[in-house]
Amino acid sequence: MRALRTCTVVFISAALALAAQADEKAAKTKSPANTGFERIKALSGEWEASQAPGDHGHHGGTVTYKVTAGGSAVLETLFGGTDHEMVTLYYMEGDDLALTH
Repeated sequence: MRALRTCTVVFISAALALAAQADEKAAKTKSPANTGFERIKALSGEWEASQAPGDHGHHGGTVTYKVTAGGSAVLETLFGGTDHEMVTLYYMEGDDLALTH
């Protein structure tokens, strides 16, 4: 369980770090929630995670971000095709960034 928590933290940290590199110019004209959603959309593709330092129970994995529904939603899949697969859907709900896990 600890390895799964560590892996999840590594995935989230990597996603946030990559999202922080998204276009800051566009962020100035949008709400903070919409800016966050645009950053998540910028992660579109498949990402490979390596083993976290000191984490001897995990051997990496993948996370996939797919922009769908005409750009109004992002589907995140962690550990796709395994017994531990997790799916999260990110979307805007009015002015708020929402997700369903």
